[in-house]
Amino acid sequence: MTSLIFGAASSPCTAIYIKNRNASEFELEYPEACKAIRLDHYVDDFLKSFNSIEEARRVSKQVYEIHRKAAFELRGWASNEIEVLNEMPDTRNDDNVQLGATHELKTLGLQWDINNDALGFNLGLRNTPTEVLETSLPPTKRQVTSAVMSVFDPLGLASPVLITGKCMLQDIWRSGIDWDETIEADAHKKWLKWVNDIKKLASIRIPRCISPGHTEGELHVFVDASEKSKARVAPLKVILIPRLELQAALLGARLASSILTEIELNVTRKIFWTDSRTVLSWIRSDPRSFKPFVAHRLAELEEHTTVKCWRWVPTKLNVADDATRDPPTHFDETHRWFHGPDFLRKSEDEWPQETVESERPTGEERSCTTLTLVNKEDSQVVPNVSRFSSWTRLLRSTARVLQAIDLFRVKRKVNALKHKRTATKTSSDPTWKHISKKAHTPAQKDKRRLEENDRHPLSLNCDYIRRAETLLLLEAQKCFGKGNDTLTRRQNGRNIISRRCDRNCEKSPTNVNGAELTEVCRRCRLRRVTCLPNAYVITNPPSRVRGVDYFGPMSVTIGRRHEKRYGALFTCLTTRAVHIELAESLSSDSMILALRRFIARRGTPRVMYSDNGTNFVGANKELMNIQEVHEKMKKEADVRTITWKFIPPGAPNMGGAWERLVRSIKTALAATLRERSPREEVLHTLLLEAEHIVNSRPLTEVDVEPAEAESLTPNHFLIGRSAAAGHFDDNVLLGPANWRTCQRLADHFWQRWLREYLPTLVPAGARRPICRAPAEGDIVLIVDSSSPRYSWPRGRIKKTYPGPDNQVRVVDVETTGGVLRRPTSKIVVLVSAEATAVPCPEV
Repeated sequence: MTSLIFGAASSPCTAIYIKNRNASEFELEYPEACKAIRLDHYVDDFLKSFNSIEEARRVSKQVYEIHRKAAFELRGWASNEIEVLNEMPDTRNDDNVQLGATHELKTLGLQWDINNDALGFNLGLRNTPTEVLETSLPPTKRQVTSAVMSVFDPLGLASPVLITGKCMLQDIWRSGIDWDETIEADAHKKWLKWVNDIKKLASIRIPRCISPGHTEGELHVFVDASEKSKARVAPLKVILIPRLELQAALLGARLASSILTEIELNVTRKIFWTDSRTVLSWIRSDPRSFKPFVAHRLAELEEHTTVKCWRWVPTKLNVADDATRDPPTHFDETHRWFHGPDFLRKSEDEWPQETVESERPTGEERSCTTLTLVNKEDSQVVPNVSRFSSWTRLLRSTARVLQAIDLFRVKRKVNALKHKRTATKTSSDPTWKHISKKAHTPAQKDKRRLEENDRHPLSLNCDYIRRAETLLLLEAQKCFGKGNDTLTRRQNGRNIISRRCDRNCEKSPTNVNGAELTEVCRRCRLRRVTCLPNAYVITNPPSRVRGVDYFGPMSVTIGRRHEKRYGALFTCLTTRAVHIELAESLSSDSMILALRRFIARRGTPRVMYSDNGTNFVGANKELMNIQEVHEKMKKEADVRTITWKFIPPGAPNMGGAWERLVRSIKTALAATLRERSPREEVLHTLLLEAEHIVNSRPLTEVDVEPAEAESLTPNHFLIGRSAAAGHFDDNVLLGPANWRTCQRLADHFWQRWLREYLPTLVPAGARRPICRAPAEGDIVLIVDSSSPRYSWPRGRIKKTYPGPDNQVRVVDVETTGGVLRRPTSKIVVLVSAEATAVPCPEV
């Protein structure tokens, strides 16, 4: 193939390859010209600067000859020196140039003033309508984009002015208008100001040659950034200022590398200036200690620069600051943007010096987790006493260890005799005598004339010996203690151990306190079953103390539609009698109406118990604000002289009296309805029948003998009989004194309730000793089944609520999310208040 296809995608690459291949043929003959062809050509344009006229003549002729031999003829030569052009063929002549006029040419898109050897700017605003540039007519988004992108400035010489237009274009882009819509009023003001500033660029001329007559120099790079720009527009995504400053530093390092690669000047030193102390502290630190965004950019900075190259400059003296803010008022050839700051013309001693400031965390530091392996010598006694809860098991394990030691000794002696060696006498007996020797004072060991027990008295300061004391005391009170009371048996055990203990012991084992015994004894760990509440044991009418709860929803048929209904269960805490009301919704008004119906039929209760309604939230999404429900219910209760009490959240066990009956009602209804939707009247009837069935349940054990009196039921307190009518004589029940008979029957039922039902609530053997209750200041773990996995909410007890028997069952726990009220069954004490207040003694 001998011809090149014009317009193909591969044509530019092929043309450049042929140009360089042709130059390589003459590399030995014309080395300078071949290098210029490879490095100073841009497609078919040749642009190069020379230090002298002779060098320019020689190299230009050689370049022309190399291309001509390949039939590539360069035309349109231009230079700022007439002597060079006189010897070059086909120079660029403009017959229309007037005398005294400025002769400007385009060189790779830049305006080149040949007479003054200076560069200018090609604004390129000819595509923008004149009425938009010169009048107050607002432009469209398309016209603004065309005008901003028409100014060709590849070297960034006009960045202080052009950056304003780019930021304006970014703001217009954020507004979301279409391409042919006019911009808003605020954007139009910025547009007019930018057009006025951009027109001033036409008169600016910048000298092309940066180092006339110099062969070496220093490269100073100034970097800066702002929220809007860093000589280029900042990204739309919000980035912190320190990160933008780091991006600007990286751009400066890349720019310096490009300049050093292309420029033919010996740069003796390069210095980078920034006004960000945060970036300087990052550069002087290890990149691996920061997050990936900062670490990756610091690693690239290390490739292009060194730490010594970076210096600090005040913001007022930072030249790069001009390209990150509004354009300067007077922007011309004398501006510092083209000449640099004044301090560079002074000695290095007068350059800005960085002031020392304390390094503050920036949030970019990477949190590191260090794992350290520590070999700690285990000096625990074998067997480990702390892992035993019984004295007998400890003795058996110790015996097994002694047997194993004796067995090892025998094997060692046998092996020594086989090899004719003397067995080393060792002492590895884990008896308490050898343990106690380690705790003796040196003065006691020197008393050879004393007896063994006097020379080595037991020192009970060690934790493992105190643990053994506790196990021994528990074993003694189990075997030798007499009496039903735990305290009596414990004291008997102490007395027995005291009589058997050595009289010369420094400290008696009976000094073990009750807390250590409680820690070991599993029975002592259990909380004591306290007395029953007053509502359970005081003679009250069946409706005096009640607990209320909702259950449902249940579907009913009204016409052709289905609606939801709920059941309100009122439970007597004394007799366990229930009362059921049908509620239309879970609103506070529906609850108040159900309460009024209950009062009209059963009387006004003195105390009402209920939960906080958390089960309502799970049952129905239409639950109203629970605080509003509580306020309205309390207001209605105050009118009726009712004391309304709420159990703590997350403590359904405190409402077990009515929670268990709710389940019984649900079971009876589920067997009857079987997922059917009856009419509302039928459902109301079913609820009343279920109420009667539940109230007919026996509270005491049912006697197998028919002749015995029937078991006591809640109906005996409500209607005077169980499910069926009682066997009473008419002569007794009828007559002028029937009110006395009714009173006698009520007293009879109450006596049976005290004698038969009350003892079943708390078994006689369930009494346990009192253990420590949670106190204010304890650090506790909150038990919450709804907490996510690996979440362990903790808090400090702020307030306790002891009952009439001084037993704490409800506490307020202060957490990071606020104060929570929880029952003691839903908390676990981690650190007691005494442990946090009193420092541990040194051992």
